Amino acid sequence: MNSSLEYRLLKPDGSQFGGAQGCLEIPLGDGWFERIDLRDPSRFTFSISDVAERLCRTPRWANSTEYTVADHLLNCLAVHRSMYQNRELLSIEEIDCCLHVLMHDFAEAYLGDWPRPLRDLCPQAVEIEERLLRQMLSCDITITSASSEAVRLADTLVGRFEGYALFSLRPDPWFTNQEEMAFCRCQFNRRATPKEIAGQYLGLKNMRLSIQGIRPWSII
Repeated sequence: MNSSLEYRLLKPDGSQFGGAQGCLEIPLGDGWFERIDLRDPSRFTFSISDVAERLCRTPRWANSTEYTVADHLLNCLAVHRSMYQNRELLSIEEIDCCLHVLMHDFAEAYLGDWPRPLRDLCPQAVEIEERLLRQMLSCDITITSASSEAVRLADTLVGRFEGYALFSLRPDPWFTNQEEMAFCRCQFNRRATPKEIAGQYLGLKNMRLSIQGIRPWSII
């Protein structure tokens, strides 16, 4: 007797769900699906409301805490604004740095948060995630060395904050006075909401549009 179980999931139109090789199909409800070609995601455009909902359900730290990717991104933005953005957002370049910091894990809304050891073992999958992220970023900003460095600094520091606040891992060396002030701006005891993620994103986008002389979007 063959003990293997084989089955197919059919969409309302009769086509097979997940049947296209290399494509991620995302149920949107009412028989609608979003398809992301992971080999070439250049045609993919995301909905911030969908991304925000997903990020708020995606845990960090190998599912060992309720702390989510959305929490991490808002803390990264708070740290960036506290430590590295010492002036008002008066240029597109400065706004793009903030957007890059906020969006640097947006691909995890669809692919999940991978622990570092797994990333080290699966370089091809990491390349797929980076390709998807570049496409999502390209819809909004121009990636520069300055914005990439802003992401690296904020992401590293917030990772240290998380280890201390969530798991009592003592940082070595200890935080500087400036880092302690940035730590106080982070939230670890409450969960971020989709509205907060979308609000920060749209707020930065509207500031960018205003500088360009374009009428801003309405904030949800």
